[in-house]
Amino acid sequence: MILRSSKLENRNIVLLEIDYNGMVQVRDYFRNSDVSVTTVFICTEGNELFDRLYKRGDSPSEIKKRLTAARSEASHVGEYDCLINNGDLKNAAHYLWTVVTRKADFVRNRFDSLLFIEQVDSVLRSFDYKGSAEEA
Repeated sequence: MILRSSKLENRNIVLLEIDYNGMVQVRDYFRNSDVSVTTVFICTEGNELFDRLYKRGDSPSEIKKRLTAARSEASHVGEYDCLINNGDLKNAAHYLWTVVTRKADFVRNRFDSLLFIEQVDSVLRSFDYKGSAEEA
């Protein structure tokens, strides 16, 4: 989330990394103020998210927890002003910077939230399958 206002100290721009519920609270709080709020949803494909979590060494229970949270967040993607796919980190960072600095009009990147949810569900089902196989 990006907050802008001439009344912020030194006209600074404030970036907040918050979940959906936090975004709604902040957006609604500043709705009728001189603070400009731009909401940004940063996403990747569900399988890519799993791979990143796995490669960084997260435990299976932590991966499952994070994937479940990501699935929930993705169901609200239509409520954000801007979508950024971080499949390529360098491009994603550059695009975020152009949005923050308003050097370019932002265009909603395409993000297929239904495909993402389907991919995450598939990974979560494999966790459930592995868990039940290990219990047997």
